[in-house]
Amino acid sequence: MKKLLFFLIPLIFFSCASFRVPVPGETVAKKNNIYAEYMNIADAYNDLGKYDKAITYYNLAKANKTLRWSANYKLAHTYAMNKNWEQAQKLYLELYKRDPENSSIQMSIAYIYAMNGKLSSAENIYAALVEKNPENADILVNYINVLFAMEKYDEVEKNLAVLKEKFKDNTNISPFEKKLEEINSADTETEPQTADDEENQNETSENPEEK
Repeated sequence: MKKLLFFLIPLIFFSCASFRVPVPGETVAKKNNIYAEYMNIADAYNDLGKYDKAITYYNLAKANKTLRWSANYKLAHTYAMNKNWEQAQKLYLELYKRDPENSSIQMSIAYIYAMNGKLSSAENIYAALVEKNPENADILVNYINVLFAMEKYDEVEKNLAVLKEKFKDNTNISPFEKKLEEINSADTETEPQTADDEENQNETSENPEEK
């Protein structure tokens, strides 16, 4: 019996060495590593500005449940960078339903609405965000830009005054003031003549020597 055991032991070792025994959970770990690698590749393409390729790999990465929401967030941002407003809006709205208090997501939705021509929707979101985040200059700047686009110049002046008071070093103040001056100047030049103006003009035309 001892002799038999002597011969059997090497055979057991040989068998273990020849036929690899799977480690529990190893397959799952490999799959997770693959999805994580997809995410890394997508991030690299995104950093290089190759958004189409980044989108492809983010879509592959989001198939993994643990990476789904982070991949969706990055995917939404990449769609926006690629100016695919429809897909960006769709994903950001999904993210908003999951995290409705997230100001960053709300800002992104407002931005996409503005870029997609949905100015009233963008205005409503920015107005609420300005109220909730009074110390965030970026939100106020974007809000003013939307108000300019909507030609709500009284509101522009009001919010520009806030920007100047609270964020006096903000680099957007000077361009905003210049733009507002140009608009006011153009409005002055195109103002319709009053009855008195027309009468004076007629008198001048009838009496050229008075010029």
